[in-house]
Amino acid sequence: MTSLPDWVRRLKQSVSPSALVLMYHRIAEVDIDPWDLCVSPTHFEQHLQTLQKNYPILSVNELADQLQTGQLTKQAIVLTFDDGYADNFTIARPMLEKYGIPASFFLTTQPLLDQQRFWWDDLQQIICQTPLLPDRLSLPIADDNLEFELLTEARLTTALRTSLSTWKAHLAPPSRRAMLYQHIWEKLKPLPHHLQQQTLHALRCWSGAESMATPCPSVMTVAQVRELSQHSLIDVGGHTISHPALANHSRAVQQHEVAGGKSQLDELCRRSLTSFAYPYGNYNQTTRQVVEQAGFSIAFTTRAVATTRHTDRYQIGRLQIPDCTGPQLQKQINKLL
Repeated sequence: MTSLPDWVRRLKQSVSPSALVLMYHRIAEVDIDPWDLCVSPTHFEQHLQTLQKNYPILSVNELADQLQTGQLTKQAIVLTFDDGYADNFTIARPMLEKYGIPASFFLTTQPLLDQQRFWWDDLQQIICQTPLLPDRLSLPIADDNLEFELLTEARLTTALRTSLSTWKAHLAPPSRRAMLYQHIWEKLKPLPHHLQQQTLHALRCWSGAESMATPCPSVMTVAQVRELSQHSLIDVGGHTISHPALANHSRAVQQHEVAGGKSQLDELCRRSLTSFAYPYGNYNQTTRQVVEQAGFSIAFTTRAVATTRHTDRYQIGRLQIPDCTGPQLQKQINKLL
């Protein structure tokens, strides 16, 4: 996509001002990142410097107020973080404080209350990072049974590790381990939490990971969430109990996940939360109704579109930010604003 000339963008903004919501997940450097969830601390600081210099920055609550009045700040930027990874608190929060930039953190409650890793991180560690796996897998997943052979990839060689470290999930899998990971990920995504965990338990037994030392949880603690909720620059929002793909579930399950997650966070933060983000950006008309009925006044998708005064406040788009430099970020923003 070619960027609009500056004069065209200025004219467009003068006629119909728009804002852009940015979506982050982790501020970290990792070996494998197939979903582009991680931005390095160095690049994140560049992002904050670029944003502070070039754009007005709003909080989610300010954006909600402006949508209510129909008066949107031109070329405004809003920062959000999904899921509740620990590095949001230990790395992102101090940088946001340093530059005085507001942000909202959408938190999934079950992982932080149970200090449990997200299922996709466990899956990645088992399939993509275990040094030696059995060469054959027979795995029941819900009503299906997966039969798969790793052939020469049972052992994680240096070449295979390098291949996995550069692979992105929107591209064709370059190896059988990547193929297996992607296939199981797609099978697990629509399942309820207990079936996801049941499958992961079977995978740990198959891989021998049950006998390995369990890594420290990579999610925030309850104490960190409470501290975040009292911060003047930071807002906490809902992201369900267990991070389901909501549109794949019944109204009753959606109500439990959305309202239940809100109730848990309201209690933790000692106030009523007003913002929500759809896990995976997955929702339908029922989900939208459930979110509004739960008491949320604004909700965010993962569609990479700008927000105007005409945008439905329960379908606000966001641009997922990959690991890139400050100038590269600015180019991405200017394509949409």
